[in-house]
Amino acid sequence: MTPPPLPPPPPLPFTRVCLSCDDTPPLHFTDYWPLVAASWHRFFPEAKVCMAFTGDESRLPFLRRYGEVVHIPVPTSSPQLPIPSANWAKFARVVLAAQYPTDISVLHDMDSIVLQREYGERITAQRKKDHLLLVGGEVYFGPEAGKAQMSWLCGEGALFARMLKICAPKFRVYDNKESLHSPANVFSDESLIRVLVNASEIPVQRVPRDEDIYRDWVDRSWWHLLDHGRLHRGEYHEANLLRPLKANWAQIRPLAEYVTGRPVTLEEVLPW
Repeated sequence: MTPPPLPPPPPLPFTRVCLSCDDTPPLHFTDYWPLVAASWHRFFPEAKVCMAFTGDESRLPFLRRYGEVVHIPVPTSSPQLPIPSANWAKFARVVLAAQYPTDISVLHDMDSIVLQREYGERITAQRKKDHLLLVGGEVYFGPEAGKAQMSWLCGEGALFARMLKICAPKFRVYDNKESLHSPANVFSDESLIRVLVNASEIPVQRVPRDEDIYRDWVDRSWWHLLDHGRLHRGEYHEANLLRPLKANWAQIRPLAEYVTGRPVTLEEVLPW
């Protein structure tokens, strides 16, 4: 007797992945785009992977070989109060998500790759419809309280659009890190999101990070602890890659080959 077919898996809790970067030296965050896009395509093939690029639009044809790329240059409407490129490069992923009002977008970092599916699926599945999912707020204390990590921030694009309608005079100052006009070494997109969430009064759902980063991440701060056995068993959730990519390729390569499932050269990952 033939057993009944297995039920289909539940749909992915998000439909789009939004990343952003500029191309300012010396880190050249666009160098990570081919590998980062490959990791999302492997573990979340149903999702659209897109990037807001804030730099020179002549780079767009090359970048679009690996996924959707939208040019969102730094606003120049107030020359007397410029926005540092590095600040806009962080925040542009929020602007990007707002352009897709009916999509459920997840935000993540341009220099991080996902290494499995289960964690992201489990975290984002907890989100209630029409709520912005804020992950990891439990690690912020004192003047940092109320923040959440930018990675795995998740919600309908319409929620991001509502946040962007908030005008500067409505801002409550929490820690002086929320202004896009701050020096790049002061600005915090986590701080700005905290302001926009509270000022816009959008519905939010806060969930704990529910992972041990020292066990579950491959991180640039403890890269020497990388366990190749655990990597190939799919036990790591994600990797925060060493910077810059080219100078650290020998150490990053094992992760690139795990993601792609084959030998990979620097020329393939960094074709420009």
